[in-house]
Amino acid sequence: MKFTPRRRPSLNSILGITQLKRRIAKATGVPTTASGRKRKALNMLTGGTYGKYERARADATRPFRFFKWLTGK
Repeated sequence: MKFTPRRRPSLNSILGITQLKRRIAKATGVPTTASGRKRKALNMLTGGTYGKYERARADATRPFRFFKWLTGK
């Protein structure tokens, strides 16, 4: 019988802060992380084109990922 090591839960997880932040973010639609808030604000200002170049470049360098999405596998 093999025992797998488990991580100790953080203090935030024990106190329920992580779950509370997720509930707030889902209810309000505003991300709780700084990078998420920045991305959401820039997408609102640019009409959703923020990061479009990076996404297009990723599709060009990884064509099989697109086909995987297309076929549903």
